[in-house]
Amino acid sequence: MTSLLPPGMEMTGRTRFVFREASNYQIHACHGVWGGPNPHGQLEASFYVDSPLLPVVANMRTSSEVPGLSVLESQDFPVAGDEGDVLHARRLVTGVVLTPADAIAIGEWLIQNATSILAITGRRP
Repeated sequence: MTSLLPPGMEMTGRTRFVFREASNYQIHACHGVWGGPNPHGQLEASFYVDSPLLPVVANMRTSSEVPGLSVLESQDFPVAGDEGDVLHARRLVTGVVLTPADAIAIGEWLIQNATSILAITGRRP
């Protein structure tokens, strides 16, 4: 088998990694994931956050009871729902593309660490 390493470089039994954050490194909240296999045999996962739907326009008026206080008069939403519907926005925050092996390894890591936290806190999923 041909080596993919540069000439003169040998693979040893030990590898050392030094962690560095990229200049644009961010942490995001996540309520869920949407995605699946892509045509290239990889897994695409888009992580999302759910939040109350924000109005496109909110009309305010000055309160007659409390000086300096603005009171919501009306609001217009970008999506109409049936009366009584609670509307939420599902906002895709970031996504990743993974090989199946990487997806399994990350999934196992998540389960192992979540199980450890639940054991310490005494909470159940």
